[in-house]
Amino acid sequence: MLGRRNIMLRHMHRHWLKTLFGMGALLALFSLAVMLIWNAILPSLMAVGSLTYLQAAGLLLLCRILFGGLGMGLRGHHMHEHLRNMTPEQREAMMRRLRERFPDRGGFGSHPWGDSPSGSEKNGETQENQTSEK
Repeated sequence: MLGRRNIMLRHMHRHWLKTLFGMGALLALFSLAVMLIWNAILPSLMAVGSLTYLQAAGLLLLCRILFGGLGMGLRGHHMHEHLRNMTPEQREAMMRRLRERFPDRGGFGSHPWGDSPSGSEKNGETQENQTSEK
């Protein structure tokens, strides 16, 4: 039993080391790409100086912190799973709570052109009236 636990811990440590190494390699590669693109384009277009490799890495990390890009990550995946497992009643209740929580934004999940996702409610006509006329 003790040997099995040691093997599992060793495997887990290898996994984390590979993950950290892979993340470091991606950071290095993206930093190089940011530096090369910046230095090739921006100094000739605007009055900005060239970027060093460390400045490019810092800029990349700053953008990641401020904008959170590079995909949805695990949070988006977990939220998608959570929504998929909800019943329609649970989904509607959640949307109702969000609309109540954010009323100043026109309600969460609302569309700028109206409540209908198709945007077909114009001049007081409902979507049912428009489909029955066709």
